[in-house]
Amino acid sequence: MIKLKQKKKRPPLIRLGIGIAVLGMVSTWWYVQRQTAATEHPETALFRALQEPRVDLAGAFRSYDAEARVAAQLRAAGLQFRSAILQRPPSSDYPPRTMVMLTVADYQHLGHGGTMVLEFFNDRLMEADFRPDDPSRYAARLHRQYPGLKRGRTGHAEWKAPPLRLWSTVDLARSKVGRTLGSEGVVLWQDLRLIQQRDDWDARFGHIPVPAPD
Repeated sequence: MIKLKQKKKRPPLIRLGIGIAVLGMVSTWWYVQRQTAATEHPETALFRALQEPRVDLAGAFRSYDAEARVAAQLRAAGLQFRSAILQRPPSSDYPPRTMVMLTVADYQHLGHGGTMVLEFFNDRLMEADFRPDDPSRYAARLHRQYPGLKRGRTGHAEWKAPPLRLWSTVDLARSKVGRTLGSEGVVLWQDLRLIQQRDDWDARFGHIPVPAPD
């Protein structure tokens, strides 16, 4: 007859210690979850949400892409950039507001060099801002690429295909008035959903004081 080995029973004190340790871990997890929920504004998820469809920005980027994804894309293209961040401290009084800008020097768009600035709102690409080194030469290429971009009376050009907005001052910058005023040529590609959400945040929560540090 084969005798089955009986599992040794843990002494009562060891079982009690294990039980206390497990209970402690569960309690800690529950406390952290409660504290996190208590410090989050009810609209936190809304101000971090992703939406489809995403729109093309400057022919190389997509709105709502995360900073890490875009940074990896730039590095893969051999481009160097610097980053800047402006962040509100977490608070239950308002949803998150984190603005990040990636500035890429010597960026090429439509065959012309310039500076590209990519702006993120709560880790979602919101805007691409291109500043050509030579607005006069770049303007013609830009209008061929976007024939719907029409110059208005103020010298600014705008074209909308919601949720995409394209806005430019390159025509003004190359004009006699623009050169006299020293106007800078700028082209903006924006996802209006994120622009409107940022503006909504500023209108509703911008007046709330920043919490004092602990």
